[in-house]
Amino acid sequence: TTACLCLVLSAMAVTEGWIFDIQRFSVYDGPGIRTNVFLQGCPLSCAWCHNPEGKPFRPVLRFYPDKCAGCGACAAACPNGAIHMEDHKPVWNSLSCTFCGKCADVCPASAREIVGYEYTVKELVKELMKDQMFYEESGGGVTFSGGEVMAMDMDFILAMAKELKRQDVTLTIDTCGYVPYERFEKILPYVNTFLYDVKVMDPELHKKYMGTDNKLILENLVRLSQDGARIY
Repeated sequence: TTACLCLVLSAMAVTEGWIFDIQRFSVYDGPGIRTNVFLQGCPLSCAWCHNPEGKPFRPVLRFYPDKCAGCGACAAACPNGAIHMEDHKPVWNSLSCTFCGKCADVCPASAREIVGYEYTVKELVKELMKDQMFYEESGGGVTFSGGEVMAMDMDFILAMAKELKRQDVTLTIDTCGYVPYERFEKILPYVNTFLYDVKVMDPELHKKYMGTDNKLILENLVRLSQDGARIY
């Protein structure tokens, strides 16, 4: 329900934003040449999710067993004992892991990778403004994607949106729409375009494949349109 969703979202508020990828020279996520920022965390559980590493509202440790040489370097480097070796294979205890990344740093086979890093507004703006020339020459800008942008800490998203507007950089937000509408009201004055991802129209099929019905999503789409947003 919307009430439960509000409680979950408020409990996850952070002072920085979790970013799991920054993709430069993107030409399919809004007008012009854009820098696409993928934010961590999504309230849906889509059966065909193409960014599963972006679903949790926290960092993710990815392990590629086909690359692992069984050397034990990761276990030796872990300061919390979250990895131990059994039959020359690393066994990971997620409850003890703090996602410090030391196991990934020492792995000679690149079998481990931390996905998700915290950025402050200042750090992220500095990174995005490296591509300012492309924005100016192509009519592009920055696109926030995910995960689900609108489920992130709104203080961080709003601060980013305001700073990009101050820098005269256009902002596109790619969203599934499954958040309380108050979040859209806050961000609307600073967003040039919404890429609104309506995945399935039938509510029962939506619940089957995404884990929830689409009532809130469709209601938000109507309200966003009524409030004058530019929507693709």
